[in-house]
Amino acid sequence: MADSKMAVCLCSPAFVQDLVPAAQKTALLYRLSYLCLASFPHLEEMIRFRAVETQLLFGSSDATMLKCILISKNLVQSLFPMLTKAVKKNKAILAVKFLGKAQVWIKEIISEVDRIVEKADAIYLTQKQWQLELQIFDWQMKIAKANFDRNSIPDPIHLNEVQSSLSKIQKILIRLKEFCEVAHMLKYLEQKTFVGEDLIEDLADLKDEFLESIEAAKEAWNSFGAGCKKASRMFKLQTKDAYKFLEVSPSSLSKEQWQTEYESVKEQLQKIDPVQSVMSSDTPAIS
Repeated sequence: MADSKMAVCLCSPAFVQDLVPAAQKTALLYRLSYLCLASFPHLEEMIRFRAVETQLLFGSSDATMLKCILISKNLVQSLFPMLTKAVKKNKAILAVKFLGKAQVWIKEIISEVDRIVEKADAIYLTQKQWQLELQIFDWQMKIAKANFDRNSIPDPIHLNEVQSSLSKIQKILIRLKEFCEVAHMLKYLEQKTFVGEDLIEDLADLKDEFLESIEAAKEAWNSFGAGCKKASRMFKLQTKDAYKFLEVSPSSLSKEQWQTEYESVKEQLQKIDPVQSVMSSDTPAIS
């Protein structure tokens, strides 16, 4: 029963249902932080660096999802049907050959996903490292407040928003990293695919059981491919459009432009997460 529940969780397209809002929120929080750090070049650069790394990871993840989609399609539409025919005709040697090909394909995408996870591990800060950066940022923020010039930078109250949004980004990135570990799903699918492998020696007597295992594997891979398609569309959008705000330095905006941008980000965040909005709507952006 536990295995069947895990199958639904890992192989259903629903496994990406939280990915889209989480990715959108990450980009918006980066955008908010970037916006509120106008005239703080060092801190602005820190946010830019983190945002670019995340954007590049989305690009790599999209390439991996496309490979998962292609192999899932090849398994479902080509290899599994040929394997089924071989089994029905009691051609055990040919069936073993097809299973070997499937194993090569599956190992290939598991290795690809492992590389993405390594990239994610290299990019994402651990909780302790991130908290250390936030502590350093807090010290810098206090210095900035002490030297505050009301005519040149946003009100320091928004630096508190930056600190809050950075903490939220860290938590969301951990969730996205967990998604990148698709290898767990693939390990399960690999086991699902080869569950009938031991039956080949007695193919004539256990043909029905073997055919059932092929059908179950086909269904699981078909559903996994559908989930990867959804994830791929999200990764494409994040790579292409979500980080365009980095092309314009927030310090180059007029007060009116800054205010418009600020309100736009706030509104978009409210739509994604109306219960836990990043900031209150009654606080003026710039004094």
